[in-house]
Amino acid sequence: MKEEFICYLWQFGLWEGEICTTDGQKVKQISPGIRNVDSGPDFFNARVLVGDTEWAGNVEIHVHSSDWYLHKHEINKAYDSVVLHVVYNANKEIKSTKGEKIPSVELKKNIPAKMYSRYQEFMESKKSWIACEREIYKVDTFTISQFKERLLIDRLESKTKEVEKLLEKTGRDWSQAFFIHLSASLGLKTNQFPFEMLAKSISVYDLARVKNNKLQIEAILYGQSGLLEKSDNSVYVNNLKKEYAYLRKKLKLNPIEVEIWKFMKMRPSGFPTIRISQLADLIHKSTALFSILMDFDKVKDIRKAFEAEASPYWDTHYTFETISPNRKKKLGRMSIDRIIINTVVPFFYVYGSSNMNDKLKDKALKLLLMLSAEKNTIIDNWISLGVVASNSFDTQALLELKKNFCDKKRCLECRVGNYLLILNK
Repeated sequence: MKEEFICYLWQFGLWEGEICTTDGQKVKQISPGIRNVDSGPDFFNARVLVGDTEWAGNVEIHVHSSDWYLHKHEINKAYDSVVLHVVYNANKEIKSTKGEKIPSVELKKNIPAKMYSRYQEFMESKKSWIACEREIYKVDTFTISQFKERLLIDRLESKTKEVEKLLEKTGRDWSQAFFIHLSASLGLKTNQFPFEMLAKSISVYDLARVKNNKLQIEAILYGQSGLLEKSDNSVYVNNLKKEYAYLRKKLKLNPIEVEIWKFMKMRPSGFPTIRISQLADLIHKSTALFSILMDFDKVKDIRKAFEAEASPYWDTHYTFETISPNRKKKLGRMSIDRIIINTVVPFFYVYGSSNMNDKLKDKALKLLLMLSAEKNTIIDNWISLGVVASNSFDTQALLELKKNFCDKKRCLECRVGNYLLILNK
């Protein structure tokens, strides 16, 4: 038996039969209280009827009543407000710091057998992709759709924390923070960190000073990346080196370590050499991209703002020195949509929250509804289980569900898990 399961039963009143205190007084739950996930009693502001007396206060949950002493609650005044101790096994009488007896309820004989059996199956499943994959077809689409809304907000809140941290480090400079986040998005998972380090090594305002000269923008970016050290002697590369030598001294720049860049197990179109040139093209078009984006309401306009093409040198190269078949290196639709999902949407949401601009927050959510469903292994698996993924709103919610609920076996906090557990009560 786990404490979290006892908490679950108390929160939703899911025990079987009548419950009584260990001294025989009937107990009726009027209100379970508010679940507390921090230190202190497990439920705040509960209301219970013990015998003929109504009590208002906190409720503490344990597997064994002796855990009260194991956790030193008898010397912690924060627990003097506990009016009821709910346990699986009442093996010891408990008292407050004042020596007053606290009534206990033992739920051992009130556990719903089928529900607990199913819960154990979920917790012990190891070979399944998700614990409930054999049962999820029983959950109606309305229940899943409702849960998606909460999941999407959870995912957005998580992303906004990352944006907030970045804003703190940049002195709440939205342009610099957006530039760093955008760069990291261009790097994908493989080169996210190197791109972030690259962007942090440069001021977006220094880039703004040379924004009309794409070669100089590229010179700064390639020079700061360290990749120019391992390049050929073509006219294009020599010009980059010449410009960087001048700009490095003028702007007092220090390049990052070249060893952090990764090329292995990547599609050539996603190589950092290509993405850096595409980033330079975006900067060349505008260093105030975030401000411009906020004026757009349509996805097609935002997508157009991210249309970028690498310099002609990269038509026949994926890396310095090595020649490849001639092909224009444009930022693709999938890559642009990924940037909108991972950078534009969180920034809109945070900026809207910071400036009490609900329209911008709504726009962030609407963008996800307008963007096509993402394609990856996780989403493919959800679809194979019959879960609908119509747009990026859905796929972002499902990614959150897998990462922060299914992988962590948080079935008791999941509406899908709840539905299936109560279905088998």
